[in-house]
Amino acid sequence: MTAPGGNRTTVLTPPGAGAIGVIRVIGPDAFSIVGKLFHAKTRRCQPVPRSAQAESCNSLVPGDRLRYGRFVVDEEVVDDVFISQAPTGDLPAVDICAHGGVRVIERILEAFERHGAPLRESDESAIPIWPTCNLIDQEIVEAMSRAKTERALRFLAWQRRHLVPFLEQAASLCQAEADRTRTMLEAVLAGYSAALTLVKGATVIILGPPNSGKSTLFNRLIGRSATIVSRRPGTTRDWVTESIEIDGVPLTLVDTAGQHETAVSLERQAIERGWAISEQAEVSLLLLDGSRPLSEGARALCTACRPLARCLTVINKVDVGRAWDLSALPTERAYEGVDPIWVSALAGTGVDVLTQGILRVLGYEERIDTVPSLFTARQREIAAEVLSDLPHRRETAETAIMCRLIVPSSVTPSSGRL
Repeated sequence: MTAPGGNRTTVLTPPGAGAIGVIRVIGPDAFSIVGKLFHAKTRRCQPVPRSAQAESCNSLVPGDRLRYGRFVVDEEVVDDVFISQAPTGDLPAVDICAHGGVRVIERILEAFERHGAPLRESDESAIPIWPTCNLIDQEIVEAMSRAKTERALRFLAWQRRHLVPFLEQAASLCQAEADRTRTMLEAVLAGYSAALTLVKGATVIILGPPNSGKSTLFNRLIGRSATIVSRRPGTTRDWVTESIEIDGVPLTLVDTAGQHETAVSLERQAIERGWAISEQAEVSLLLLDGSRPLSEGARALCTACRPLARCLTVINKVDVGRAWDLSALPTERAYEGVDPIWVSALAGTGVDVLTQGILRVLGYEERIDTVPSLFTARQREIAAEVLSDLPHRRETAETAIMCRLIVPSSVTPSSGRL
């Protein structure tokens, strides 16, 4: 953990490959640390002597002034970069703008850590990433730095322009039109679950008996071969994860070991861990082999999955044939109107229907991102309290919206972390 006044780095741009990556170095030694790794260039693109490097960095001033040069580690050029002083208040801070390749960012972060500025965890610092005017604005900016998809960034950018004015209007109506304030708050709460998923992502786990095609479906959904696919049952002895997106919604896909009785200790542990993950996953896919008669083990698995929230039944291998119909299932396997889905993971048949089913249970069926939506637990809790105050404690409700939910900069908590 980094001490409150120590040196640290943070990545301001979303994870993954991109055109530009921005890293901020914050702390009392920020300028000197950057100066050790930044080689400024003259107009003729000649390296500045090392004795002048620290001066070129320390001479940065607030505003749009930039320094262009190279980021050098152990006499090797990592990338051409721009540096500028960052507006973070009392502590010195420098922004480094580099090419957004994953390996480039990793090497820059490794170099800063070696020089005493380790990567900051999300809750380690109270310094805001960019200047903000209220707590919701700060939450949006911080969420943008961690956004995993373009859709999430666009959603947050829209919320930054429209969410606070919407809430301010709701607050202004508390005294005269409490019912309208209630309706407005219910609307922003209605999109909370989907908005939270868009910002933070969701876990989708694939469960099923051995040789039902879990690894094949996993590879089909991620678009490349990542796990061993074999006709021999029990090939996957551990679980594998991969980050994907469906229509811009970030997901972590988990392929588990086959769910069956086994005497092999390692395989049993993998199965038990798969079950533990499934209890925490936002969506579970129960994959069954439709080309062979439904086994007793598969029937037992259907019953065992009954308590899982958002569990979709997926019947695989329709390209081989259908050995049974839905009447063979021991219990109705449907969630919120999503019936069992027939697919061929090998051929890709029905996979589009499956992905839309996943979005539906996550609350994205016909969802419009350009509507005001709350997206943090803090926002949801305060909005729920305001609803309990209406219509009887109208003044209390108005104050809660303005001073606890929106929180202007003059009264923003010093931590700014939620």
